[in-house]
Amino acid sequence: MSMVPASEDFERLAVRWASSTAAKEYPNLVAMLSAFPERYAKDRDALPQTDADRAFALAGRAAQIFDHQVIEAKTQDDVNRSTVEATAMVDEALKLDPACHDALRIQKNLQRPTRQEMLDFLVEGAERVHDECAERASAVHAMPMQGHMGMGPYMKPYLRWMLDIANEQLSLGRYRASLEVCLKMLDADHDDVAGFRQVAALDYVKLEDEAGFHALRERYPGDDNAWFALAELFLAYKRRDFEAAERELHAVMRTYPQAGVTLAYQDELPAGLFGHLEYAEGSDDELFIAVSEAAVVLDENCGDFSSPLSSWISMHPDVEAARVLEESRAQAAQEREGGDQTCL
Repeated sequence: MSMVPASEDFERLAVRWASSTAAKEYPNLVAMLSAFPERYAKDRDALPQTDADRAFALAGRAAQIFDHQVIEAKTQDDVNRSTVEATAMVDEALKLDPACHDALRIQKNLQRPTRQEMLDFLVEGAERVHDECAERASAVHAMPMQGHMGMGPYMKPYLRWMLDIANEQLSLGRYRASLEVCLKMLDADHDDVAGFRQVAALDYVKLEDEAGFHALRERYPGDDNAWFALAELFLAYKRRDFEAAERELHAVMRTYPQAGVTLAYQDELPAGLFGHLEYAEGSDDELFIAVSEAAVVLDENCGDFSSPLSSWISMHPDVEAARVLEESRAQAAQEREGGDQTCL
């Protein structure tokens, strides 16, 4: 799962608008909610909102710049320009709302702390962030039902705060602590809008707890996300069931058209600043992000094997063959596009 700032901004302002006098002109809730999308599209800034809502929108835009424009920038000048723009947004957000939790997380990340320093910062603030989010949700009568925290847009900053805690603990090798956070948050939000299940899957792999992982999968029947697929592969390899590992590898390659390139290169991206980096479910981006986040598993040596798991995957003959085919197709497509432009 990935969270999208623009969608969350829409949800927040919809809740704010529904509790305002502006919504009273409509005869019922259905009519009111039907009218909101058009109003939002025509003039978002004219809708009822607080400085906290404006700060959230700025922090969300900053996260998108860091998570997309900075990562995809072609030159260092582009990186610098985007970084300055996004940093200014974070600073402005905190002027509007010193308790803008997403802006606080981003600001701390920009200070380049060690993982332990980042974890200490997050753990120290976790209870406060929960209480402040709950207070804001209650103020607009938007406190979600128990077990469905992700249904309330004003609680989502807390979910992201806790997701960062789980990720930092995973990266620091504290797998049980990370898993404990994930399971706690999955109980708080059965829908798991933040994607704690993906982090938990990697925790179970590091702990070599297949029973725990399969119990996790049973909580989400029909969810065949890339993290789950990779976890099945990793666990099979770690128990030295190479036949099963190959089956899982081939299943991944059938599901994602660009799997050969992704599995061969295993590029590692910076961690997302708004939860998991954004992706469409079932897309090549999903696998790319899952492989990046799974670096903590891919880089380890398994048992008495002399090479890491990453090498077994990247050097597998079927992965190499798929990589060559995918790259040749991409090259041919580029050449066709170039020829078409020349004809024009």
